[in-house]
Amino acid sequence: EKRVDESALFLDGNTIPSILVENKADLLPKEKIEDTTILNDFANLNNFTGSFRTSAKTGYNIDKSMNFLLNNIIERMNDIYSKNYNQ
Repeated sequence: EKRVDESALFLDGNTIPSILVENKADLLPKEKIEDTTILNDFANLNNFTGSFRTSAKTGYNIDKSMNFLLNNIIERMNDIYSKNYNQ
């Protein structure tokens, strides 16, 4: 079984941040949307950087999840560049 962290690597060998996105939150009752325990546990178990419930229909958490992912990638790239330039 191949895991996400084994297939997406930066040049330095570290994993690229990845998020688990569960779509169609607009179809769930409010209490289910707010209870992300199972989603977070699955994401942690499978080495995702984060997890989000989203709705493409309503836009719920779309910006938040993409900003989270991009910020993590930029942070990781900055770490790599700073190590390379400070050597």
